[in-house]
Amino acid sequence: MSGRLFIVFLLLLGIAHARTKEEQIVVDIVNTNLKTVDLSVITSENRDVIIKILRDAATYNLRDGQNRKTESIGTSYVGATSAQVILLRLNDTETVTRLIGAYRDTYGSRGSFWLAEHFEWAGQASVIPLLAEDFFLEDGDQGKIIREGKGVGLRVIPRSAFSGITAMRVTIASKQFSDETRTWANQRLIQGYYPYDKFRADMRVWWKQNKAAFKAGNYDAVKPPQPESPPPPPVLPNPEDSKLVIPIPPSAKPTPKPPTPTPASIPAPVVAEAVKPNHTPIQWSLWGGIAAVLAASARWLFLRGRGNRRGP
Repeated sequence: MSGRLFIVFLLLLGIAHARTKEEQIVVDIVNTNLKTVDLSVITSENRDVIIKILRDAATYNLRDGQNRKTESIGTSYVGATSAQVILLRLNDTETVTRLIGAYRDTYGSRGSFWLAEHFEWAGQASVIPLLAEDFFLEDGDQGKIIREGKGVGLRVIPRSAFSGITAMRVTIASKQFSDETRTWANQRLIQGYYPYDKFRADMRVWWKQNKAAFKAGNYDAVKPPQPESPPPPPVLPNPEDSKLVIPIPPSAKPTPKPPTPTPASIPAPVVAEAVKPNHTPIQWSLWGGIAAVLAASARWLFLRGRGNRRGP
């Protein structure tokens, strides 16, 4: 009787631990080398279910490691780091955005450096445009020591430089880029990243020249940075030019303006000249005769009057 009960118990335990096809896929991929695991088993039909399982396993508070919804499937443990890396490889937008935000918010802590490693392990090119935003920070050229609790202090370099280092490591790890670009990224890291301002300037040039390819998701078109063309030298006068005779095109003759009309002059007022008497000889003789008659009449009247006074 006890043997039968034990068999029933095993059957019930097997039923309780039975996994769906999607759960089994999750268990298989998280327990394989995260850099080389084949994700082709995730198809358009099962992707949404698998993404949800992985998010429940990957979502936790970076400070205390709590708040995970899923830690195991059946008897198999599902690690948060493994789930995060798989989600990054699948280019899950929600996970990429959340982890980049956590990396920035906690930069300088051990957790931020772990996240940077997760980006590298995933080798997902889509995180680089988000890291590239840090290239343009003006956060100094000196590192500093940050202590967490009683542990050994961490040497922290400016985030602009560390994000550039992480972007180079992602490029090296990602097969989304050409061999030429991956080789260049490896050589650039070998050259070193100090001084930070020089390294930061190189990262800015690389991003500006490849921004369009990144935005289009055409990662194979991303190229190593090319030297920026210097401005053209100023054009100096050529002494030989002074010997050249440059014909001057005939200039068009301006249309002559009509002459300005001269205002009509106002004639001066005419003053009538006083008419002088024109004494001709005839007029003089006539006047002389009249005068003689008048004189004779006057004499006669005088004599007559005188004679009348002598009367009887």
